[in-house]
Amino acid sequence: MTLDEKLAALYSDVDDNKLLVYRGMATDAIKNYLNLDSNVTQATIEATYESALIQLIGNKINQDDAGNIKSYTMSKTSVTYANNSAFGISDDIKVLLPSPYIKLLGSDF
Repeated sequence: MTLDEKLAALYSDVDDNKLLVYRGMATDAIKNYLNLDSNVTQATIEATYESALIQLIGNKINQDDAGNIKSYTMSKTSVTYANNSAFGISDDIKVLLPSPYIKLLGSDF
């Protein structure tokens, strides 16, 4: 199953164009978090970190559904959202990614 097919199966009610935009944004977030070189392509990131991309896109869609609500209570039910940053790399994403690459600046070794 391709990434497109997985996203379509999981988020059939979301517009395809919106999913395409979210894919690019999630790819950029992973690229920035891992400190990857600018020559690493979107296709490489999608192939290597597919699970993390799906989770990031899911987080964004869930945030869209909830709006900017941090917490709310209805009757005896209380819901609190841990993170309002849709493309932030939270702990559930970090477990799907390797440790970020460390870049050394100005070393004269």
